[in-house]
Amino acid sequence: MRFDRLISIIIPVYNVEKYLSKCLDSILAQTYTNLEIILVDDGSTDNSGKICDEYAKRYKRIKVLRQKNYGVSYARNMGLKVAKGYFVSFMDSDDMLYTDTYLQSIKVIQQYNVELVKWKFSSHKPLNAFLGKDVKLLAKNMSKLCMENILDNSVSNCLFRKDIITNNKIIFNSGIKQGEDLLFLINYLSYVKKCYLINRVYYRYTQRYDSATKNYNSNYINDIEALINMLNDFTNHKKYLRHSFYNRTVLLAFYVLLMEVKSKEQIKIKLANIKYFFNHIDSFLNKANYKNISLCKQLVVYLASKNYIFTSYILTEIMSFVYSLQQRLLNKLSRNI
Repeated sequence: MRFDRLISIIIPVYNVEKYLSKCLDSILAQTYTNLEIILVDDGSTDNSGKICDEYAKRYKRIKVLRQKNYGVSYARNMGLKVAKGYFVSFMDSDDMLYTDTYLQSIKVIQQYNVELVKWKFSSHKPLNAFLGKDVKLLAKNMSKLCMENILDNSVSNCLFRKDIITNNKIIFNSGIKQGEDLLFLINYLSYVKKCYLINRVYYRYTQRYDSATKNYNSNYINDIEALINMLNDFTNHKKYLRHSFYNRTVLLAFYVLLMEVKSKEQIKIKLANIKYFFNHIDSFLNKANYKNISLCKQLVVYLASKNYIFTSYILTEIMSFVYSLQQRLLNKLSRNI
């Protein structure tokens, strides 16, 4: 295999005028230069589209696509349709890459003949920070780690083979707004054998409290239920992932508790939403072994599953408050790095 292959980097762009230039500059500064940068303007209403056009005029490696505000998954799928690279990478438009990210990833592929390279990300640690020894993994083992959130589920810190994506018709599910990355990642991993984890921070993400992942969405429970049903169907045919799926439902149940804490609805409505959700996933929770899940999360999920909804809610509210304090401290530290 040649190791000067083109890498296509697909970046959905939506209202990120404050961050976009830093993101693009970090890609243009890559020591691996055979790159195609595909910007998909997802109906931005600020100056993001103008910034895209300015960069495209200055750099031939950049192309700009446009769509209405259909969301990240639709934008990534549009990018995949036009991508010419042998490899594909995804990136969020408010984040930054370490300068040697793609060069080191290509070297890993050359040395170990793996079909997926993944690296670490952080919102506060410096780029290229060492987090431990690199690890070569079987794809099945990486799937388990991702399913149980022991290893992150993001696709923005990965290098994929485009032919594997195309030949197996792997796309992002644009019908849901929760878990799209996980579904894409475990689907891809089901068609490959070997992966490699670079245990350094190559990806710096921006902690934004106005982003889609931070804001309460009244339809999120429907999305979570849809995700659980999709994961259930997917793992029904893959026994090695079944127990990991049950544990994933525990994590998703905790996420529902957190989202209801953030909700501005009346407390009666929030408690009713929690009860409704837990009644629907009770059979999965009963089969979970809770391995590698923190005791705090185990406790609040267990209480809610046994119908101690209010107690579970109050404890989750306390956990959420403590977590927000930790995040603020980390953000202050990151600004000093």
